[in-house]
Amino acid sequence: MTEIPQAALRARQMYGEGRTVRAIQAETGLNLDQLYHALDGAEGAWKRWPGLLGRNERDVRLAAKPAPVTLCANLAESFLMNVSDAVASRFSCRAFLPTPVPEATVRDILERAARAPSGGNVQPWRVDALAGQKLEELKARVRARPELLPRGEGAEYDIYPRDLKEPYETRRRQVGAALYQAIGVMREDRPGRYRQYARNFEFFGAPVGLLLSIDRRMGPPQWSDLGGYIQTVMLLAREHGLHSCGQEAWTHWHKTVYSFLKLPPEYILFCGLALGHADPAAPINQWRAPREGVDGFAVFAGFSDPAPA
Repeated sequence: MTEIPQAALRARQMYGEGRTVRAIQAETGLNLDQLYHALDGAEGAWKRWPGLLGRNERDVRLAAKPAPVTLCANLAESFLMNVSDAVASRFSCRAFLPTPVPEATVRDILERAARAPSGGNVQPWRVDALAGQKLEELKARVRARPELLPRGEGAEYDIYPRDLKEPYETRRRQVGAALYQAIGVMREDRPGRYRQYARNFEFFGAPVGLLLSIDRRMGPPQWSDLGGYIQTVMLLAREHGLHSCGQEAWTHWHKTVYSFLKLPPEYILFCGLALGHADPAAPINQWRAPREGVDGFAVFAGFSDPAPA
């Protein structure tokens, strides 16, 4: 049996005592993702435990006080995560635990995500959700041809414009450098970079792999709708205590995917999406991509209230 860290045990005890999340974090030193993992990893019969997430100015006590060792099986039943928390805690997770995710959970996420905006209510998305032996079979097909890395069968579309101008090119290069630095892979270590890139096609160890497609006849507005659907899936995953990673890299194996899924020819594969419980100890999950401040991309006009300092 895997040894449970002392901080996680203490977090579970405090959670059972009805302590606020802020108080638990202050005593244990766990960040929010580590706390989710600590509370989501207990074994045995857990009871439903509705409550609110007490953070920052909201110092809300959990609504119920069951026995200290009695926790809910899914943290979505423990916390009502608000949208800001879901957005702030989402990141591209590239190392997952093998903990299975029930089909009912995946089905709930995908169904609720269909409330994402869709022009004309076209709803242009298609999702193939794989787990278990079916997922292993797809990964094995790609794994059997390592000599084709990194380009695989060739991308069916350009993931980035071929002449990516500034500042976009610098941002892309910087985030790539930060990723490889997190796992100690230097730029000149091409085999190391290829090995990490190949992890895409293992869905980074996630127990669920989603493959998202769209009808080839659709245009930019419908592709935008698909992007909105994918973002909604990612945020709903956070509500369930899960993480995700969008993977446009799967376009490099589109022929294999089409054959494996028997996808109708009118569809084009857009991306894969890894879904599961994050491995909080993995170095590659410890860094975060920076974002431009709002004044770098937004222009405000006509507001009567002064801008914040």
